[in-house]
Amino acid sequence: GINRFAVNFKAEASEMSDMKSYVSTLQQEAVKLGSTAVSTSNEEIRGSVQAFANAYNGWMQRFGSELKDGGMLAGTQAAKVSQYELEQSIANPFNGAINGVHGMADLGLSIDPVTKLATVDNARLDATLASNKTAAIGALHEFTHAVLLAGGDHVVLGLVLLQHQPLHQHEVAGVAPVAQ
Repeated sequence: GINRFAVNFKAEASEMSDMKSYVSTLQQEAVKLGSTAVSTSNEEIRGSVQAFANAYNGWMQRFGSELKDGGMLAGTQAAKVSQYELEQSIANPFNGAINGVHGMADLGLSIDPVTKLATVDNARLDATLASNKTAAIGALHEFTHAVLLAGGDHVVLGLVLLQHQPLHQHEVAGVAPVAQ
């Protein structure tokens, strides 16, 4: 009945609120990547790329099962779009392409197709930094922009939509109260 819907609604709203917090953390880590300069040490850049990967992995470990079929957020389009856009931001081969870098993969950051977790190949990152640090920095800046556009707006929209919980069972069932 209506109590089950109210409980599910509250749980979903709580999950979306928690997701918003995780997306905010991801965006903060992306901003750190975007603040790198050619003068930033390679070690600091490696640390920032790894920190972003760790934040992404924390997000996926927390919400990955919730987004799968049968999970609490499986039917929540805002949550699924956020996940998709974040994955696409990492996979996008055009970040830095104007300067010869082909996305975050050239900087060693990729998503494992099976686990959906981010991995960092420091040898690949170091090689790109050694061969064309300016292009690598440009790719990080473009990536930051993409991450800031991805995810957060959808989660916020999902939370706004969730604020209007159904008040009566006929509203949930989609039938007029007289028909009951």
